Amino acid sequence: KTSEMPGKGRKITSLSIKQKIQILYLVERNEKPKKDIAQHFKCDISTINRILRNRKQVEEAANATCMKRKRLRGSCNKQIEKALAKWFDQIRAANVVLTDAQLLKKAREFANKMHFDFSPTNGWLWRWKRREGIKLQK
Repeated sequence: KTSEMPGKGRKITSLSIKQKIQILYLVERNEKPKKDIAQHFKCDISTINRILRNRKQVEEAANATCMKRKRLRGSCNKQIEKALAKWFDQIRAANVVLTDAQLLKKAREFANKMHFDFSPTNGWLWRWKRREGIKLQK
């Protein structure tokens, strides 16, 4: 909060991955000064600098996820998720129909094999399927 305006703080602007890629493009091309880019996207220059610092993560997210997404948060259990995704792809290639219960059971097995203290929940599975772009037939 600023001391000049009681009760008024700086407005927080969430930028999508698409907008962050546009910012990287504009800065790379030197089309506009950072100050003008920040004004255009209604954010602070420090936000522009943070995007530049985290360029690799932004570009990876652009290749891997939905461009409308705003946060680059991942999962705490990346190894389990990668193993489950690989297993899922192998099973799907064999045209086997899977249920949520089977996916949860396999995730639990991977967690035990990797010695992780992890109990997959329906919420975790829902988010994992959303991240992986998986839709199961009913």
